[in-house]
Amino acid sequence: MTILPAARRRLSAVAAGLLLSASAALGLAPMAQAAVTVTAASERAAASTAGAAYSALAPTRLLDTRVTGSSLGPQGTTALTVVGGSVPATATAVALNVTVTDTTAAGYLSVYPAGLSQPVISNLNWIRGETVANLVIVPVGGGGRVDFYNSAGSTDLVVDLEGYFAPAAAGSTVGSYLALSPARITDTRTGSGYPNAGATLGPGSTLAVQATGVGGVPPSGVAAVLVNVTVTNTTAAGYLTVYPAGASRPSASNLNWTAGATVANRVLVPVGAGGQISLYNQNGSADVVVDVDGFFSTGTLTGGNPSLFTAIDPVRVLDTRQTGTALGAGQAVLVQIAGLGGIPANAIAVAANVTVANTTAASYLTVYPGGIRPVASDVNWTTGQVVPNLTVATLSGSGAITIYNNAGNTDVIVDAFGYFTPITTATAPPTTVASSNWSGYELGDGPYTSVAGTFTVPTLSASSTTTATAEWAGIDGAANSSLIQAGVAEIYHHSTNQVSIFAWWEILPAPATPITTMVVSPGDTVTVNIGQVSGTTWSISVRDNTTGVSFSTDQVYSGPLSSAEWIVEAPTMSSTGTVATLGDYSPNVTFTNLGSSGTSLSTTEVVMVQGGAVVSIPSALTSAGFAVAYGSVAPTAP
Repeated sequence: MTILPAARRRLSAVAAGLLLSASAALGLAPMAQAAVTVTAASERAAASTAGAAYSALAPTRLLDTRVTGSSLGPQGTTALTVVGGSVPATATAVALNVTVTDTTAAGYLSVYPAGLSQPVISNLNWIRGETVANLVIVPVGGGGRVDFYNSAGSTDLVVDLEGYFAPAAAGSTVGSYLALSPARITDTRTGSGYPNAGATLGPGSTLAVQATGVGGVPPSGVAAVLVNVTVTNTTAAGYLTVYPAGASRPSASNLNWTAGATVANRVLVPVGAGGQISLYNQNGSADVVVDVDGFFSTGTLTGGNPSLFTAIDPVRVLDTRQTGTALGAGQAVLVQIAGLGGIPANAIAVAANVTVANTTAASYLTVYPGGIRPVASDVNWTTGQVVPNLTVATLSGSGAITIYNNAGNTDVIVDAFGYFTPITTATAPPTTVASSNWSGYELGDGPYTSVAGTFTVPTLSASSTTTATAEWAGIDGAANSSLIQAGVAEIYHHSTNQVSIFAWWEILPAPATPITTMVVSPGDTVTVNIGQVSGTTWSISVRDNTTGVSFSTDQVYSGPLSSAEWIVEAPTMSSTGTVATLGDYSPNVTFTNLGSSGTSLSTTEVVMVQGGAVVSIPSALTSAGFAVAYGSVAPTAP
């Protein structure tokens, strides 16, 4: 590949407290091929992402303590076997609709794997006399069981099985999840402007809702949809059951309410006849609002970004009671998710419980990836209520979610308990090529709509000349002159015997932009997330995990999206228009948490050759990532 003219990449800014002179300005360029053929130092393997696929089931009642007479008392725990029958022994997690009723005191319920300590989280919250339901995705514990802990008073417990997660079959996308930005697909309120407007549900009535071919859900290849279902304008106490159209109505409920209440709950439901789902209202009249968040594949889809689920120990990623930043009316908060608390940088969606507390007015929350706020709601409440709801939230390109509050003030608590990462399709062993300015790995055969990775920042040794090194993740540089990228650069200035280090982002042909709000040091680990928000709007995020300082920006990009890359580079010096002498860096640069949105059919290992000698070479590519070493000896993979 040819190197772009230096004038298109000239860097002139204060970075890391140092003003770069014209002679030291650098460009971060597409890969340039060297006229040297290099043989792979070792056999390479494409990275793969472990995770679990979802199998949706017709709702099945597993427990009803009103029937068994085994109500939970204060600080009481009961174990429930969830493996067996339709749930195989290989299941890693189950989806349960959990309902509490006949509650004698205000309290909360925690659901967690049997055999583990009770986590400091709640899945359901209630006041005395309330009947409350919430969807729970919980890992399977010892003996194929899960535990239920009641904090106060006594309560009856009703548990309905919705489905399960189990290891995905190699090379299959059956049961994979495809995340969407929330979209409204039904609103029965008169004049709503959405499907089924004016079709308020009366007592004992059923409404068919089209779930495929709408809201970003494709018309075919859909096994189940993830929807948020809200009832409002309720005239009597009742419940709603959601199930596949054309199937027999199960003895299960998804939402429960009292007269006048507005209640929401997440539902995982298989699609039925004609790609529809059915909603049954037991009593009184109620308006119903349905927002779709994503869907699970039958394995026949050829596009999109299929992903698999991994459960983690619950981690609290936001509690405005602790930060003193309660959301006011019309306010929103940006919450970084990817790269924190065991959630990898390439996560595309997070499974979390979102709870509101200290509410001063009736309102709702909308959780979305960012950009234009969708017409959707995730949690609904009246003044003074504490209300949780499970949310599988699609992440932005920078790995964040935005949470919006409509009215009044409210505290918001977010507990993450799992995440979805893209399936990486197995490929043939990588092809090895030589380049005068790149070393690392690239994926081809896009399109790619995101790339992510975490790398270590090395130290440059003194040299008899000015040298430079850069580490980055990006899209499009391998096969064309367009490129969106971000990373860290190090320059050894021979004239002053100093090294300058700075983070930066770049969209060719514009020059690289130093991130002056971050101070990066050797030994730091840095995470880069780049992703398409919508259309030509892209998000670029850089986080120094060692210092905790983050930077993000939304930019316009319209490249072909043909490749994704993780690279150690010898940048182009703007003073000469030539590739810099690669800096002698140490220790090895390690790339981990690699992620990209796209299906790769080819992987390329890139070895850097300068002056006829190999000067930078990557290790084998594994599921953990890869390392890049200065010199000609391939390092050990992480």
